[in-house]
Amino acid sequence: MMKTLLFYLVLFLPVLLFSQRSMHLDEGELMTPARHPQLTKAAVPDTIFPAILLDDCYSRISPYFIPDTGYIIGSNIFGDLLQLQRVVHPSSSSFQITSAEFPFVLADSSAFDVYLRAVVFSEVDAEGTPTGFLGESDSMQVRDLNRDTTGGLINFTLFDFSEPVTVDNDSFLIGIEFFNAYTDSTIHFVGLYGTQVGCGDGNNLVQGFFTNEGLAFGTFAQFYGADLEIPVFVAVEDVTTSLRNTLTADYGTQAAPNPVSSQVRITFEAQVAGDYFVYLTDLTGRRLRKADYRLSSGKTRVEWQLGDLPSGIYVYYVDGPEGRQSGKLVKR
Repeated sequence: MMKTLLFYLVLFLPVLLFSQRSMHLDEGELMTPARHPQLTKAAVPDTIFPAILLDDCYSRISPYFIPDTGYIIGSNIFGDLLQLQRVVHPSSSSFQITSAEFPFVLADSSAFDVYLRAVVFSEVDAEGTPTGFLGESDSMQVRDLNRDTTGGLINFTLFDFSEPVTVDNDSFLIGIEFFNAYTDSTIHFVGLYGTQVGCGDGNNLVQGFFTNEGLAFGTFAQFYGADLEIPVFVAVEDVTTSLRNTLTADYGTQAAPNPVSSQVRITFEAQVAGDYFVYLTDLTGRRLRKADYRLSSGKTRVEWQLGDLPSGIYVYYVDGPEGRQSGKLVKR
């Protein structure tokens, strides 16, 4: 389905369109996402995602389509060009985004020739506007999106960043640019799935749209008074280690006690001078602890309190000039 109208209404009546966003959100048919944090293995590069995806409420997602309006998280009569999700990745160093995966939906095949791309912005300022554009993925035609629903599962489409995007802060905004879904007389309805209403924080979903004064931004919570987020999985690499993480090193790394109930001690030996990074992650790749050192040589010990972590299997890493060494840690 596509909506035909004079597109200048989107450009020159932003106040009117903004005021009309108060509406009932119809979740439509709730679907099961094929991509889930519990199924993501710890790997290089690490995969990060919005924290809400670890909640049980993420078991079902919705397309949020309104007839004659469009996708509330996508292209619509409000002229939304950007649908951006906040992702937090605590890190003491810069990191690079190498790919991102999103779940898509479209009304019909009229949008097949439309090109989309993933985009990355820095965090918003006090007025809610992103402070900078950081980069973009390779473009992809709608016809190539992964919309396979075999087994009743909603699959995700991967966007590659042939030029990785460097992020210097702990949080950033990543999403899809829908600019090409709008033409002079037509809106091609293409959208993203979102979590169920009440699953997440609507302030983490930032929407960008054109006004007669330029590009403006607001949050889903501001526009619709509801809380939901965009499921997205982002592959990242630390800038300081991405070039050497494929190498396996031997730093004599040990974790004790193992199994551990409260405090763990990780020891390793620096054999050459350089920067060393020690991580602890869960099996989804989510980073739970981190320490970094600039060493010349010799043995180093890291101690972490783990009493707040649930029982299970975790992975520890030591990254250094010669590569990475990793091991498993059992928490009782």
